[in-house]
Amino acid sequence: MQSMTKKQVEIDGHRLHLKALVMRERDVAYRTRGYLSDEWRTGPPWREDRETNANCADASTTTSWSPMSAGGATTTRRIRFGSPTSAMTSLPESDSSSVSSPSYRVGGPESMSGRLCIRRRAKIIEWMYHVVDMLVLPCFTRPIFCTYNGLMLDDCSFTNYEDLSREIVSISTFYLDQYHAKTHVDDVEVFQVVAMASLYLAIKLHGQKKVAIRAIASTGNGAVTVGHIEAMELSIMRCLDWHLFPPTSVSFIENLYPLIVSNSRDDGWGPLDDSLEFSIFLAELSVCSYPCVSVHPPSSVAIAAILLGFEYFDIPDETRDAFRRSVDCLAMSVDANSPEVEACCGLLRQVYALAMPADTFFVGG
Repeated sequence: MQSMTKKQVEIDGHRLHLKALVMRERDVAYRTRGYLSDEWRTGPPWREDRETNANCADASTTTSWSPMSAGGATTTRRIRFGSPTSAMTSLPESDSSSVSSPSYRVGGPESMSGRLCIRRRAKIIEWMYHVVDMLVLPCFTRPIFCTYNGLMLDDCSFTNYEDLSREIVSISTFYLDQYHAKTHVDDVEVFQVVAMASLYLAIKLHGQKKVAIRAIASTGNGAVTVGHIEAMELSIMRCLDWHLFPPTSVSFIENLYPLIVSNSRDDGWGPLDDSLEFSIFLAELSVCSYPCVSVHPPSSVAIAAILLGFEYFDIPDETRDAFRRSVDCLAMSVDANSPEVEACCGLLRQVYALAMPADTFFVGG
């Protein structure tokens, strides 16, 4: 009886957490604006405010920056499903779903040396996953060079940082996107410094283990100093008006699953556990896909990822129906059968197929 009471308390806690996540998702301060869409770039805010708002970035952060050519390494993934990589940057500009999407600057290889584009954004997020993954590994035998211009991972700086969640990347990406959506800074060098400061800020606020700022600065290959990151960190917090606790699709997933899974850990690892890990992996992939974060709210991505996890591991229909009923009872922004969620499912299928080409499960789905 005592264990049942404890479990009910935990479920109630997840429900309360979900309500808080939904409230933040509906808050206009946490809505991501499409700063890489053609509509946003050619509109009056971009033309009129760019020069003024660019001053939000400290001028010292861009001095002496010398980008290196991009490499071709892929991220080491700590779980079985692989790793988010830049493979999904070749996503089509729109899909066949009923939800319309703006046209985006995808950017070819030649644009990687110029202004911001979807490919460059995906590469910097891939670098973030590199850093987070390296921070939790115990040691390295040599420096590991990342695939983003001028940024590297120094094995001397990254040790003894266990238990760092990969959700940190989702949060730091929110900082990165919001900062550029509000400042209209279309500068690659600033973009790199903002990414480094965003990652450091997210780790400091949300990480279970703290990371020395010099460890993040060391990834700049000598072009970015601790002072650069500290100045940009303050600029980001002021620009975002201190809205630094965004809802993420991973947090939605981790609080939705306990509402439908009973005794999932009592009988050992099972299909539902596999489904949960797979759903989280899809949510991580969605961060790299610009249409996922600029068009679809985190709750929609989370629901879609869970449904695809059920599909992938052939979870019984009764469990799927129970999940849909739970979503309907929570009064979330969307329901599990909405066109919004269906559009998310289609986009996540494309993202997964591009990131994991050897797995053809979702091809043609």
